[in-house]
Amino acid sequence: MTDQFLFIPLLASQADILVDQNSSALQVLDQWDVSQVASVAVILNLPSIVGKAGSIMLVEKTLAELISVGTELSQSHPQGTFSKLIAGRFKRDLFESGLALMPRLGLRFLDKESLEAKEFLKGGHWDFNFSATHTQLIDPLKHSFETQTGKVISAICILGLEVIHSDPGFEVRSNAASGWISLFSAASPESNIGWVL
Repeated sequence: MTDQFLFIPLLASQADILVDQNSSALQVLDQWDVSQVASVAVILNLPSIVGKAGSIMLVEKTLAELISVGTELSQSHPQGTFSKLIAGRFKRDLFESGLALMPRLGLRFLDKESLEAKEFLKGGHWDFNFSATHTQLIDPLKHSFETQTGKVISAICILGLEVIHSDPGFEVRSNAASGWISLFSAASPESNIGWVL
């Protein structure tokens, strides 16, 4: 699991349609736009990407390239060329494997409003700032900062509850005067969370 997220332009319900044994990838993908079809191609390729250094950046670069290629094809070839290419490579079991890897790699689906707004595109091409901007939009109370040792800490403050999350565990601390509660990194590698009262 990662603290960094990449939002792909696809709905969870759309992925469910492709998992359905009764669906035809060609018919389904032919109804979707380039960015959604590119997202399917990315999910199909996740099993080959997992475990590589900088996986999330590699996935984002692949998504950006596929959107660019798909956009180019839609302008220079008959309609549906890109979706036919991806549908021809579609394998349901590989897609399901990719879906299972999404949380581990930090990939998230978009909600319907965000997908329709298409703010992930700039001039028809992927906006590499979109995921950071979208994360801030949907979770404005989450803040990340770097310690002097270079460790990145993410904090969420909601109604007097402060949660600090950093790998590998959590830190929990209570300050009686303010009533704030924080999570702490467990000293024991076997333990994922600990409470200090």
